[in-house]
Amino acid sequence: MNAFDRTLFKNPTAQYASAYAWVWDTEITKEGIDRGLAMLKSAGIGAVYVIPEPKAFRPQTVDADMKPEYLSDEYFEIFKYFTQKAKSMGFAAWLYDEGGWPSGSACKKIAKMHPELGRHRAAAIEIPLAKGMTYTPPENHESFLAAFTKAQDGTFTRIRGPIVCDGVSKVFEYRYIRVAFRVDHDEEFDTDIMNPETTRLFLELTHERYKKFLGEDFGTYYTYIFDDEAAVEPDGWTRGFEDMFFEEYGYDILDYLPQISYRAPAITEKEKLAMADRRRLVSKLVNQNFFKPIQDWCHENGIMAIGHVDNDHDLESMILRLPCYARPLEALRLFDVPGVDVIYRHIYPEGLSTQRVEYSVPFFPRFASSAAAQVGTGLALTESLACYGEGTTPEIMRYVFGAQAVRGINVFNCNSLHYSQPRIRPLFTDVRPGFEHLNAINKYLSRLAYLARLGTAEVKNALYMPCENVCRGENADAFHALGVELEKQGCSFDLIDDDFVRRAEINNGRLSMGLAAYEKVLIPEGALVPEDVSQKLAPFLSSRATPVAAVENENFRLSKRNLPDGATLYLVFNEDCRVQKGDIRFAENRPAYRLWIEDGRVEPFEATSLTLDFGETAAILFSDTAPDGVEPALSPVDVRPVLCGFTLTKTAELFIDRTGAHKDNVPSPQGIPAECGPWEKYFGRDFSGEATYSGEFELDGEFLGGDFYELDLGAVENTAGVRLNGTDIGIASLSPFVLRFSGELLREKNSLEICVANTSCNRINVTDVYSLFDHKHCDGHQLSATFEREVNGGGLKGPLTLKKLS
Repeated sequence: MNAFDRTLFKNPTAQYASAYAWVWDTEITKEGIDRGLAMLKSAGIGAVYVIPEPKAFRPQTVDADMKPEYLSDEYFEIFKYFTQKAKSMGFAAWLYDEGGWPSGSACKKIAKMHPELGRHRAAAIEIPLAKGMTYTPPENHESFLAAFTKAQDGTFTRIRGPIVCDGVSKVFEYRYIRVAFRVDHDEEFDTDIMNPETTRLFLELTHERYKKFLGEDFGTYYTYIFDDEAAVEPDGWTRGFEDMFFEEYGYDILDYLPQISYRAPAITEKEKLAMADRRRLVSKLVNQNFFKPIQDWCHENGIMAIGHVDNDHDLESMILRLPCYARPLEALRLFDVPGVDVIYRHIYPEGLSTQRVEYSVPFFPRFASSAAAQVGTGLALTESLACYGEGTTPEIMRYVFGAQAVRGINVFNCNSLHYSQPRIRPLFTDVRPGFEHLNAINKYLSRLAYLARLGTAEVKNALYMPCENVCRGENADAFHALGVELEKQGCSFDLIDDDFVRRAEINNGRLSMGLAAYEKVLIPEGALVPEDVSQKLAPFLSSRATPVAAVENENFRLSKRNLPDGATLYLVFNEDCRVQKGDIRFAENRPAYRLWIEDGRVEPFEATSLTLDFGETAAILFSDTAPDGVEPALSPVDVRPVLCGFTLTKTAELFIDRTGAHKDNVPSPQGIPAECGPWEKYFGRDFSGEATYSGEFELDGEFLGGDFYELDLGAVENTAGVRLNGTDIGIASLSPFVLRFSGELLREKNSLEICVANTSCNRINVTDVYSLFDHKHCDGHQLSATFEREVNGGGLKGPLTLKKLS
C-alpha cells in the first residue's frame, strides 16, 4: 500500500511483472530450462510459473508427456533447479498446485489410490418395464438413492415400494456413481472436493512435497501457490449428502432428484427452494472442506493462496452451471488473492470481433476485486489470454488487462507458452514473429500493475448480488443491467452478498470489512433479500451511486485509489474500439500529473478532457507534492512528413510442418523497393514473419535543434522496432504508434530502419493442421482458429511524420 515512487514506476521490479504460465509438456532438462528462461528474459518477461502437464493429464486431447514423472523425487529435483536458475536470473515465480487442471486430484493420484474419492454424481439409470412387470426399489444397495416414474405430463413421482406396470413404461433409478469418461479427460482426474479426505491427501501430495523440497524458498522466493478452478459437477453428489441435507434443512432432497439432474424443471416453490438449498449445501461443503483447509494450510506455512473458481464471467454461469459456487464471493474470499479466468475472449473490444464465445458481463472482474477488498489484501488476479489465439497483439493485451485494472485487478497472468517445440501456434515463444517486441508490452503491464496496487481503492458503492434468485433458477438480468449502467455513469462499485453483510461491521457510517467501506448499497429490482440482511442494509440503501468523477463519455471506465501520503490516483480506461474524447471533472483542487504508462514519463496535467485510443488507460495523480522527475508537458510546434524511399527486406518467416512451427531467418536477404501500406503485395497473403524497412530522409536546419521529437509511424501491423541513425529509439506496439526521442539523434541526413512483425495468423490460416497433426495436437485449436481468421495482415501502413516538440 505504498505511495507513488517515480523510479519504481519507470522501472517496476519483478514483483509487478505479469507471470507467464510455462507449460512443461515433454522431457525437462537443465539445459532446456536454461534455454527457456533465457528466451523469456529476451522478451522482457519478469515472472513465470510452471504448469506441469503429465501424459496422464488429458491423453485424449493434449499431446503432453512430461518427464520426469509428476510429483516424483526426480520431478522435484528438476523443479529445484528451475527455482535456483529463475531466482539467479531475477525472475519472480509462483507455484501451481496441479498437474494440469482443475485442481484437487494430484493428476489422478488421489482417485487411483482411493477410488471412493473420485468425483461422483446422482445419475438416473433408465429401466424399461413391460405391462404387468413389477418393480421394487432395491434395498441395502450402497449406490441406490431413489427411483421415480414419469407421467405423460412430464411430472415425476417417487417410488416408495413395489409397483406393477400397467403399460409399457420406464423407471428412473438414481444411483451414486462415478463421473463418466469425458472427451477432455477421464474419470480419475476429477475428485470429490466435498470430502475433506480429498483435501487432506491433496495437500499431502502437492503442497507438503513442494515445501519439503524447496526448503527456505517456500514462502520467501515463492509467495503464491495457484489453485485452479476446482469444482463440482452440475449433478455432483458426495457420500451421505442426503443425510447431511436432512440435518441442515429438515426435508428429503432425494424427492427432487429429477430436478437436480435436469430431467424435470423446477416449477413449484418447493422445487425451487430444494434446488437452492442443495446448491447452498454443496457450496458450504466445498468451502469448508476444500478451499478453507487449503487457505489455512497456506497461512500456517507462510504462503498466500491464489486462484480462481470456474465459469466466473457472470453470476448465472457460476451458480447454475456449478452448484459449488452458490456463494461465489464466499468461495473467492477463501483466497488471499482471488481471481477471474479470462481465457475465452470474455473481454474483447466490441466491434473488432465477429463473436465472443460465451456470454459475459463487462464488470465481472469485480467478483475478484470485491473479494480482495473484503479479505483485506487488495490483491486480485487475472488468468488471461490462453485461447485468444495468435491474433493477440500487444494492443489487445493492453485492452484486456486495462479493462481489468480499472476494475481492481492488479496481479496479471499471461497464459501460456510451452516448453516443447510449438505445434500449430507459437504462443508466447521465440517462434512468434516479433517475439522480442513483447518487451514493450511487458514493461507497460508491469507499470499498470504497479499503479493498480498503489494505496487502497476508494469504492463507496456496493451492488447486491441476488444469489438467492439465481439459486432458485431465475436469471440475473436486473443485476447485470444495473452494474453495466453504473459503469456508464462513471461509478466504481464492489459486489456484496449475504455472507458479507452478516459479517460486516458498521464504522463511521460505512459497511466495513477488510479494506472495504461502503456508503451506499444498490439492490437490483426483484432481488430476494433475507430479513436480517435487509434490516442491516436499510441505512445504506440508495437508488443512485456516487461517481468517481463527472465524466461525459459513457465509454470511459474510472477508478480511484487513495495513497498513504494523501495523494489520489485515478485510472481512466477507454472501453470502446475507437478513439474516444471526453471531459472529466475530478473533485480535486490540487496539482495534477499524468503518469504515462507507455514509457514512464510524468508530466503536469492541466487539461479538462482526455483523448484515449482504444484500450488506452490514462493515470492521473493528484498530489500537493510534486513527484520526482516531473518533465514539462510537450506539444508539437512543427510537423513534417518523413519523405523516405524504403527498401523492404524479409528477415524471418514462420513455417508450419509436421514437426511444428518454426521461425527461420532468411539467408542473404534481397531488398525490394517498397512504400507504406500492406505488405501483401510484396510477400503474399500467407506470409507471417518479420521484415525491415530501410531508408534515408533529409531535414533542414530550421527543423533541427529541438530537445525532443516524436516519430509517428501512423498505422502498423502489428509491431515495430525502430532504429534512427543506428540507435534504437524504441518498440512501437501500441496505437498511436509514436516514439519520443532526444533531438541529439537527428541530423540533416538521417537513416531509418523499421523492423515490422505481423502475427502468426497469416500462416496458420492457410495451413491444413488437421492433415498435419493428430487431433491431440489440436487442444483448443478450433476456438483459437475461429479468432485467428479475423486477423490477416502485416506491414508499415504509415503515413510517417516527424514532430518537433516544445
